[in-house]
Amino acid sequence: MVTYVYGFHPVIELLTSQPSKVKKLILAKEIKTSKRQKLLILAQEKDVPVKIYPRMYLDKLLEKTTSKPVHQGILAVLKEF
Repeated sequence: MVTYVYGFHPVIELLTSQPSKVKKLILAKEIKTSKRQKLLILAQEKDVPVKIYPRMYLDKLLEKTTSKPVHQGILAVLKEF
C-alpha cells in the first residue's frame, strides 16, 4: 500500500526532518509560486526525485484515500517499509 503526505507545510517538515522516508515528490505543474521553488531546492538538497504532473493526476492518486483531497498541488510518496 502506498502512503502519501500532502500539503506544503507537512511535506516541507517531512523533507527537512526525515528525507530518507520520501520515495519521490510529485508537484502539480500548475504551481508557479515561490513554494514550488522552495520544494525543488529542498528536494535536490535531500536527493529526493521530483515528478511534475497535472493537478488532476494528484487528485486521482488521492481519491481513494480521502473524499476531498486538499493537497495544494504537493504530494510526497513515502517509501514502503
